[in-house]
Amino acid sequence: DCYELVSQIFALRSRSATSAGMMDVDEKGTSTEYWSKITTYFSIRKSSFQEANDFMSQHVVQIAQDNMKGQCTIGHSCKVSSKEKLQRFVDVELEQSQLVNI
Repeated sequence: DCYELVSQIFALRSRSATSAGMMDVDEKGTSTEYWSKITTYFSIRKSSFQEANDFMSQHVVQIAQDNMKGQCTIGHSCKVSSKEKLQRFVDVELEQSQLVNI
């Protein structure tokens, strides 16, 4: 027996703050039940998620700037409103980081 049939199928998707539909998402509603399923079905430790989250948080401005470069290019949709939201996001993040460093 080299495989196991499961009654439920799960998918795990990584999203950043700049991913479509992720602006203004409340991250505080995480459930213990979901963490249990993730560790059981995907064999991923919660500490690994924390490391990935820390990395994404430390590089959020660069990620947003890179995302802006992809807007309105060949093969991608062109929404001026998306570029404007990303720019505001970058501006706010940079302003907040400057306030922390004062």
